[in-house]
Amino acid sequence: MHRESADPRSELSDKAWRDMVSTAAYIRAEARGFEEGSAEDDWYGAEAELRERFGAADNDVEKVSVSGGDAAGIETTGE
Repeated sequence: MHRESADPRSELSDKAWRDMVSTAAYIRAEARGFEEGSAEDDWYGAEAELRERFGAADNDVEKVSVSGGDAAGIETTGE
């Protein structure tokens, strides 16, 4: 028996979710030295990783693909 799909963003405000994804995307870019790749790939990868982490507590929940942010606003250069 499958339960309703859970969207981890439902537990957070849109701003909180975007902040988490933005931070995770920046960490991904930083880890690869800001070389190659793209801000969009970092954003979507970070979002998928966070959805997986939120869903790990309940493996019976189907995961949904939801994009709630704008990858174009991610900084890809170090400070």
